[in-house]
Amino acid sequence: MAFGERHNSDNFVLCLQGKSAKIDVVTEWTNAARQMAAAGWFVVLPNLHSNERTTPGTQGAVDVAKIVLAALEHFAIVKPIVLCGKSWGGGQATRFAAAHHHRVARLVLIAPSLDEPSAVGCLAAGLPVKLFWADDDAVVPIARAAPYTEGLPATR
Repeated sequence: MAFGERHNSDNFVLCLQGKSAKIDVVTEWTNAARQMAAAGWFVVLPNLHSNERTTPGTQGAVDVAKIVLAALEHFAIVKPIVLCGKSWGGGQATRFAAAHHHRVARLVLIAPSLDEPSAVGCLAAGLPVKLFWADDDAVVPIARAAPYTEGLPATR
């Protein structure tokens, strides 16, 4: 799904959802996308659950990176983007930003689930990162924030 109008490469946002196929997870970025679009951003929400080959958990970080790169190519985006991710999508966004730092201008993460915290250390120095977490997150406990808060002091 896409929200807003693409005026140029400067206003592109891509958001990756969590791993669950529950409708509230698949659509978790929809309200935020509408608000960002109203503020002038062009927001793309790839529904990775719509195809059995891209369902979260069935592919690795390299495959997710190929999907993100394909979306950037599809929309002819050449400038670095704002990349957002929540839970599983946050882990994938972290991996993408670490491997393709030249394609990411800003990283927005909500309770990212990352099995390999070393990827946090691979993020480019100076990359603006916004990190959000709920104290009572039952899926990705706040204790898992340590690699981010320790590896990226500006996120505190």
